[in-house]
Amino acid sequence: EALRRSISRSTALLPLKESVERLREIKEPCELSAIRKAIAITLDAFRFVEKSLKPGISELACVAEIERFIRLRGASGSAFNIIVASGPNASYPHARASSKKLKEGEAVVIDMGVEWGSYKSDLTRTFFLGKISAPVRRAHGAVREAQERAIAAIQPGIAVKKIDALARNTIKEKGFGKYFGHALGHGVGLEVHESPAINGKNANTLEPGMVFTVEPGIYKPGEFGIRLEEMILVTDSGVEVLSGNDRDQSA
Repeated sequence: EALRRSISRSTALLPLKESVERLREIKEPCELSAIRKAIAITLDAFRFVEKSLKPGISELACVAEIERFIRLRGASGSAFNIIVASGPNASYPHARASSKKLKEGEAVVIDMGVEWGSYKSDLTRTFFLGKISAPVRRAHGAVREAQERAIAAIQPGIAVKKIDALARNTIKEKGFGKYFGHALGHGVGLEVHESPAINGKNANTLEPGMVFTVEPGIYKPGEFGIRLEEMILVTDSGVEVLSGNDRDQSA
């Protein structure tokens, strides 16, 4: 605005769409170090909160426990409003934690991230409380397979939209296609949502140094939701799952 006031009215200012954003797609070693630290704290928080996931505790109480834990571990705060959504609440991808209490037989989606050194993390786990119905179990298997197929295909030079299509088609093949309505993922760095957008419209190719999420989901309105989210790094030879190989612990 200061620049606009200082120039003549005959001069126009034009936004440089996706100029700075594209420059931030490739993470430098110091950036990766901060992101790895944020991820490590988030994974510790998942292991911590899993122990307290019992029928009778409220979603908001879970959020409070997580926020306290990540602060004590050195995070400057949560990267966004932490999602704890149980049962039918989990059928909303951007559900807000409520006073609802967890119940036996429910799936509980926890989506959280922390900020460390100005950099963010963003991970999601789905936990089960007791015995889960067959449809929920099948949905979980479909989401897991979609995620694994997408991650396995990641390498430099492949079009972003092909990664999205792999996951989306897998879920469709399992009969849940209409219940996966959002993009497969997004870049993470100084912001929790930044370039590259991992969706079916992005024809750009992956490059070494890109960091983004892979988060397929199935959301059956009013019944249940399943989401699994990892953060990955595109390497010179393929892919590194920055959030590790413990993804089956929430199954």
